[in-house]
Amino acid sequence: MKSPSLLRHAFFAVAIFCVASFAQASGSDAGASAKTGDAAAYQLGKQIFAKKFACKSCPLHKQRLNKSLAQEVLMGKPNVAMSADENQALHVFLQRRFKL
Repeated sequence: MKSPSLLRHAFFAVAIFCVASFAQASGSDAGASAKTGDAAAYQLGKQIFAKKFACKSCPLHKQRLNKSLAQEVLMGKPNVAMSADENQALHVFLQRRFKL
């Protein structure tokens, strides 16, 4: 029969392994993590482009978004109604996406 000391060490080793595995799996690398600052503005700008420029009834429907089209959008073509926050987020998205 194994000694109580050896069993205790084995139990603690298993417990530490389980805690370490759980802590590693619960990190903030998940795709659904909260985004702040530029990352949040980028995501919002991406959504705004999809909803106000590229939807089925939108002015840029079925046009491929590339650097030259992004530059036109940044210059206000086509003219789409947006709030100041939406406009800022759209600029962050396009400038970061195409390194403008």
